[in-house]
Amino acid sequence: MTTAENFAVWSGLDPAALLDSDWVYFEHEEGGQVAAIAAVNGFEIHFAVNPSWRGRLLFRERIRNFMRPLFEDRGFLTTRIVCDEDKLKNARFVERLGFKHTHTENGVAHFMLSELPYSRGD
Repeated sequence: MTTAENFAVWSGLDPAALLDSDWVYFEHEEGGQVAAIAAVNGFEIHFAVNPSWRGRLLFRERIRNFMRPLFEDRGFLTTRIVCDEDKLKNARFVERLGFKHTHTENGVAHFMLSELPYSRGD
């Protein structure tokens, strides 16, 4: 599968919407396999984590480090999450990455990362 197709499968998003857009994909590898993919379009970022890597505490720190150059290049990042019971884990995940909830509009929660959170590697 292509990076965009893996992103769609892991994130549960419509592949057609991702393939017909200006998204740029960045892969993060761990142990010789793609562990996560970041999809970036301007200041907006979305993550798709390989199911075998979900829930690992140390992995979250690696995602922050993976995200660092994207943040430094742009100065801030935003993301959106549909507000339903199935997506609550996603909201907690981006908050643990350092994103702050800014507002909710039409059932979609908007988050912004305006500064990098504390990193154990710093």
